[in-house]
Amino acid sequence: SGSGQVVKSGDETLTLSGSNTYTGGTTINDGTLIATSVDALGSGDVTDNAVLELNTGGDFDNAISGSGQVVKSG
Repeated sequence: SGSGQVVKSGDETLTLSGSNTYTGGTTINDGTLIATSVDALGSGDVTDNAVLELNTGGDFDNAISGSGQVVKSG
């Protein structure tokens, strides 16, 4: 929670779930980030330069930008 941000680097897969309340945004530089909840990515913008997998139903409010791929799997 708070004003921090999440930066995903490396070829591995990172899964974020539950209700996260950080506000500093999410940046995906490498690998895959899987969100299993509509609140998993906090409230900031998402910069996707790799793979963002949305593995849940519902609507994401986050703005998504970048050159990466978005996969809807849930």
